[in-house]
Amino acid sequence: MDSDRTDIPIPTPAQVRAIADAMAPEHRLAVLLAAYVGGMRFEEVTALQRRDIHLSGAHPHIDVV
Repeated sequence: MDSDRTDIPIPTPAQVRAIADAMAPEHRLAVLLAAYVGGMRFEEVTALQRRDIHLSGAHPHIDVV
């Protein structure tokens, strides 16, 4: 099924910065690392939920199912 996604507004750089500033620093770091270092696709990064990010312990990781 094709969907017309033209009705979804693209955030401005200022809006993206506001979203990033509203995130807890540890979650912001996890998302940035996943996107830039982990090789995750945009859709995977935007689908992450707090329960997917594990920062405690000796080996921090992100669960991607």
